[in-house]
Amino acid sequence: MSHAARAQAFYASFPQQLERVRQLHREHAQESALEALLDARHTLQRAAAYLPAHDIQSYEAAWSDVHRELSQPMLTFRFSAHHDHAASIPREAPTTVPAPTYRTHDIINVSDNAVLAHLDACIIHTSLAGSVLLEACTRCAVVGSVGQCRLTRSSHMLVCVDTPTPVTLEQCDAILIGRRSDMEPAETCAAPAVQDFDDVFDEQHHYTYLDPEYAARLRPHLQHPSALASMLR
Repeated sequence: MSHAARAQAFYASFPQQLERVRQLHREHAQESALEALLDARHTLQRAAAYLPAHDIQSYEAAWSDVHRELSQPMLTFRFSAHHDHAASIPREAPTTVPAPTYRTHDIINVSDNAVLAHLDACIIHTSLAGSVLLEACTRCAVVGSVGQCRLTRSSHMLVCVDTPTPVTLEQCDAILIGRRSDMEPAETCAAPAVQDFDDVFDEQHHYTYLDPEYAARLRPHLQHPSALASMLR
């Protein structure tokens, strides 16, 4: 199928996916709504390969609006009784974006919307108002400024960015979150907020905030991917 045909199919189906999430939310089927929201997110990630950047940003905003609706507490949400089982969230999602050539131990400069997949032990410098999505990456550092930063199926990552939106995590683990100024000279801003789609009750099992002492240990290695990666195991 051509990119144009895939785009037309997306334009027709994606709003229906979001409406399905809203319908489940209205029916108080919270777990099903969350699963449908994640499915919509994966659809949007796949569309990054063939949709114009401004359309991706527009649909990301629509998806974020629905996510905020689900984040609002509902009177019938099940906090009244203790449940030992975890929420039913898919744990093994397929790769949702085309993987570029595998890269390792590189220093990468990003100045435009980008999807980076299957990177290992890389240092990524960002300076853009748009979005960066990291898919299935490990032992990498992301440092700079960015409009949106999203991580999927990634682990042992350092994310020190100035961003007006929360850093979003999906199926991630061992993520260190900090400010851009923790790693390079920059105006001091607050550390970014984090939205972890696998952490329904905000227990922060999959990420921690970078402390000043550890930041000082990492900082000298910002131009040395191998050395930095060895500290992110």
